Amino acid sequence: MENNVGLCYPPCRSGFYGVMTQCIEHCPQGFRNDGYFCYKPSSYGRGGGYVVWDGGKCNHDHRDTGCEKSGAMWYPRCRSGFNPVGCCVCSPHCPSGMTDIGISCAKHVYNRGVGKIPNCADDEDYIAGLCYKRKGPDFDYKAEYLRRKAQGLA
Repeated sequence: MENNVGLCYPPCRSGFYGVMTQCIEHCPQGFRNDGYFCYKPSSYGRGGGYVVWDGGKCNHDHRDTGCEKSGAMWYPRCRSGFNPVGCCVCSPHCPSGMTDIGISCAKHVYNRGVGKIPNCADDEDYIAGLCYKRKGPDFDYKAEYLRRKAQGLA
């Protein structure tokens, strides 16, 4: 179990981190963490294209990637790891299983259940989400707080 905001939850699976009741997927390297989304690294343009009758010229000029038709124009295919967006932009792929929502990828999230109150050691008392060493069976925490407050210590 791990303590998160004063309650204990089962640890998340590998590749996920916990935020209270939820386990949220980590972003891959190069992607910015935006909470439930991973912002993609930079896209790039693939040029102004070639008119419809110049598909052969496009393929000749871009032997490394080849070309594809978009509308009435031919464009160099996107590099590996990128996909075309509209006619002229190549955007990074989202990692396997993540949903592509344009400039970001939606993370996987799963519920890890309701948190449990932590167990304190036998010589500790549970107070407001924390464990404190027990001062003795007759110790009055409220009276001690009021005494410290009156002295300007609380």
